[in-house]
Amino acid sequence: MRVKIFFNSLVALLLLLMTSTAAATGLPPRISAVIPDYNPDGIDRLFIVGERLPGGPNLKVKLGDHQVTVRRSEPTLIVVKLPHAFPDGSYHLKAFNNWKIATFTASIVRDGEGTQGPPGPEGPPGPQGEQGTQGAQGETGPQGVPGEAGPPGADGIDGAPGADGAPGPKGDKGDTGPAGPPGEQGIQGEPGFPGTPGAPGQDGEDGSSCTVVDGDGFATINCEDGTTATVNDGAEGQPGPAGMSAQAWSRSLSGGSNAIVFQAGQVHPWTKIQPFRIDFELDQPAHVHFFATGMQRTWGGTGTSSFVGYRFKVDSSGKGDASWGQRIVMGSPDTAWFVPWSFSHEQSMPEGHHWVEVEVTANTASAHAAICGETNGFTYGYTSCQLHVMAFYDD
Repeated sequence: MRVKIFFNSLVALLLLLMTSTAAATGLPPRISAVIPDYNPDGIDRLFIVGERLPGGPNLKVKLGDHQVTVRRSEPTLIVVKLPHAFPDGSYHLKAFNNWKIATFTASIVRDGEGTQGPPGPEGPPGPQGEQGTQGAQGETGPQGVPGEAGPPGADGIDGAPGADGAPGPKGDKGDTGPAGPPGEQGIQGEPGFPGTPGAPGQDGEDGSSCTVVDGDGFATINCEDGTTATVNDGAEGQPGPAGMSAQAWSRSLSGGSNAIVFQAGQVHPWTKIQPFRIDFELDQPAHVHFFATGMQRTWGGTGTSSFVGYRFKVDSSGKGDASWGQRIVMGSPDTAWFVPWSFSHEQSMPEGHHWVEVEVTANTASAHAAICGETNGFTYGYTSCQLHVMAFYDD
């Protein structure tokens, strides 16, 4: 076929030019010619000739919207298989891998000769000539100037790889490139744990000692420094109104491994802070006030956050919203590592035994939080939590 003769001559010429010209370091890939090869057996191919062409296992080639199969790839030649009866026309050709891309406007015609021009009318394909018998191989002579390439034969079995050639001479060192812009400042690291307490300070100077002598309706104060004062008794006031009696209970977490640490991406249902519970007895019906306070530690890098709900659980009954309780506290390393929290609750209760504890829950996407302690699970003085119960009785 005329297209094969034209292809053989053009490929040989282009390969000769490219092997005689060294590729400049750092230049982009370039496609210089595209030649189709049509065979009566239905195996149609396209030869892509150029310099510094992309290759490797991630190489892909597209003709317009069609991705074609790569049969062979080298820095100066890529061979692809054309789909059966691929239509003639002008196509946008793109060969690319993960780090290189080369483009070309390819004219696909089944017959042509001479240098590539604008697409002409499609002519009928000529008959394929008979293939001659293969002659015996002669002795290898000295390498001459590359001749015209023959028509591609059927793919053979890959031979064993040859020995590595001697390394070429080292090229000249290139000029030093300009310095790049400074990088962005890194995020601030998390604060460290408390240092060792310092030595106690010296005791202050003792004050003056005084004595009090009671008299009839007065008292005399005599001090060692010579100061003397007389204080008269005040008049007895009127009896005040009857008040309320009260009881109080308190619990504090200020040490030990009592912290609750939430991890992002995990489900965190209502979890009680241990041992953060008060059991108390009411001698008679009372109005009871509950109060809790503590510290929420947010951990993680820029863009992370802690989103935590708090509630009292009194005699097995959780208070407030079923999902988020009685208080929501949010912290972020971008604004505050430590966020204090507090909330209260009150209710009337009958006499008898009662108990209260504090429970917490967290949003699974924003759960970078430690409650009542540091991210290592320990509670320190600056992350302590307190729970108070006050009962008021009508006298």
